[in-house]
Amino acid sequence: MSARSICLKLRQMQDELNSTLLRTSPSAIASQTGVAITSALAALSLLSAPALAHATIAKPTTSNLTAATTTRNPAEVSKSATSGQVPSRDIDSTSAESTAQIPSHLIHIPDLADEESYFGRHAFVADKSARTLEIWRTRNGSFERIASFPADMGKNDGDKQQRGDHKTPEGIYFLLDRLEGAGLDFSQYGSRAYTTDYPNLFDKLDRKTGDGIWLHAVPDNVPLTRGSRGCVVVRNEIVKTLDPYIRLNRTPIIISDKVEVRAARDQRQRADELRRWLDTWRDGWENSANSQKLDTYMSYYDETFKSLGMNKSEWREFKQRLSSENGKIEIRISEPMVLEHRGRAVLRFVQAYSSEKLSDLGEKTLHLLKRGDEWKVISETWMADNSPLARLAIEAAGRGEVQRTSTSQNGHRSASSAEVSATRN
Repeated sequence: MSARSICLKLRQMQDELNSTLLRTSPSAIASQTGVAITSALAALSLLSAPALAHATIAKPTTSNLTAATTTRNPAEVSKSATSGQVPSRDIDSTSAESTAQIPSHLIHIPDLADEESYFGRHAFVADKSARTLEIWRTRNGSFERIASFPADMGKNDGDKQQRGDHKTPEGIYFLLDRLEGAGLDFSQYGSRAYTTDYPNLFDKLDRKTGDGIWLHAVPDNVPLTRGSRGCVVVRNEIVKTLDPYIRLNRTPIIISDKVEVRAARDQRQRADELRRWLDTWRDGWENSANSQKLDTYMSYYDETFKSLGMNKSEWREFKQRLSSENGKIEIRISEPMVLEHRGRAVLRFVQAYSSEKLSDLGEKTLHLLKRGDEWKVISETWMADNSPLARLAIEAAGRGEVQRTSTSQNGHRSASSAEVSATRN
């Protein structure tokens, strides 16, 4: 038996154990764990010594059923997230600062209450090598992990390149739509699925093909070692609990072959750097009537930049013309969502634009590429949004605090308004 076959068999046994634990009362966990470990050891005794040298198994314990905030344990399953309850806990800032290990992809998500937050507070992180799906959220100015689940990935290793290669893509994606009911094949996708925006802008630049990459479930009798056609897959009882952590079109899922981590202090430093970058970009735009400021603003754009059918040179002429036609410009932006993956980043924020002739409110997205030590814009998009959440985000940014109001979770996004306003933004 090959080492790969051994690992897959052990993962299947561990998955079956975790699934059993989730459905078992706490009083019965110890006996169930003992039986499973005994069975695993019996199976291992039949394997050759050379094969054992390449295989590992995590011993399950009752501590595997609690959500972690400071260390990464791929075998861990969060009981609190399975029940739909997020544990409330105070984090000691000193100990968290020294021990917290945060996925390097998570740079900044506004730390606001759910009913006040335009983007929500949660992000999903999938680790293909560890075969886990984690939920992270902002809390007290930093990130904490609130759940970790076993997950299945594509049948074949590596980053997705083309349709039908059965590989899971790697990058920054967003959960767009929820699918369930009669139109969803239960035998393939379980009771619920969330679509993603693969292929995203970066994928298209890389000429990757394919679509239909989802976060979905499988029936209880299907092992999480089956291998998907490229999707991220969790247990059926898990997918049913994810709705409270997902804001459609705005909640990210970052997929990586192996998730790298950084300390909380380093994460905050990274966030501060990108926020300063954004402030300087905004200042250059606001004062683009000044040729030097316009030069500063355009220095943030890559030579490969494309937007609204314009290249970098055409974009400069476009902005210069608007500055002369519309008079003084004021740009207000909300706290941004900032995500990074392999030298690429996505910034999303609410933007209020006003001049002597025009004003509007909407969401802006900047796609960035790392060029040496500098971030450069390769694309930007804007979509009109005058929802209560969008207005609240701008108000909060303007006064440094959040007004306590009751608002709907999802703001309306108007493509037709975006098309009209594209000529000025």
